Amino acid sequence: MSFHLESEMERPVEAWLNDQGLTVRRQYRTPWGVCDLVACRLSEDRVQHRLSLSQSAGIGSLFRVRLLNELPDVDASRRGHSVRSLVRKFGEIYSADELESHLNKLVASNHAVRSRTGSFFRVNGWVPLHRELIAIELKLSRIAEVVRQAKANRAFADKSYIALPMAIAERVAQGSDGDIVRHGLGLIGVTRDSCAEMISPDADSGVVNRHQQMHAVEQFWPAVVNAANNSS
Repeated sequence: MSFHLESEMERPVEAWLNDQGLTVRRQYRTPWGVCDLVACRLSEDRVQHRLSLSQSAGIGSLFRVRLLNELPDVDASRRGHSVRSLVRKFGEIYSADELESHLNKLVASNHAVRSRTGSFFRVNGWVPLHRELIAIELKLSRIAEVVRQAKANRAFADKSYIALPMAIAERVAQGSDGDIVRHGLGLIGVTRDSCAEMISPDADSGVVNRHQQMHAVEQFWPAVVNAANNSS
């Protein structure tokens, strides 16, 4: 039986990912569009360390993730950043008052601390929180379009897949589509009740944007906190 809507492919692909021990989020919004499925394997040790730091709240926006990454760790030998020094880097985006507001929210959520001299440091020890992050784009056809989308997802995903109905995926795989292999993408064939990996993705080319990746992983944090609260 063929698919009529791309959304009909979500259930079998999500089940395939769950069977591999991955947690799945649908419709992750990126700066270049919406990624259909993002799957994550978290590091249990780092999750427990972050919970021990009472960082139950998420970091927040992509900019706040970037701002937090700019701060040195609290136990590092580097000097902390003042609002003034951060204005030199981000002043074209935010004013000093806006930057201080973002920093104060990071302090309130225990992700950062402010010294007596007004310098800010990151409370860390758990980055990166994940072991694996996978992006999957679903398409009924339009191969060139989905290749562009999956290629863009390499900015944050360790592995980026294209998922197509099985009959189409088999034809694409038999043709050894050059764009899919050249861009290090994976290919999944999907039926109503199963999935199969037709082309393995390249996991060695490196993530382009670590801030974007960290922001994507943050989408899984509320569920972790809820599970921890329910078990206590």
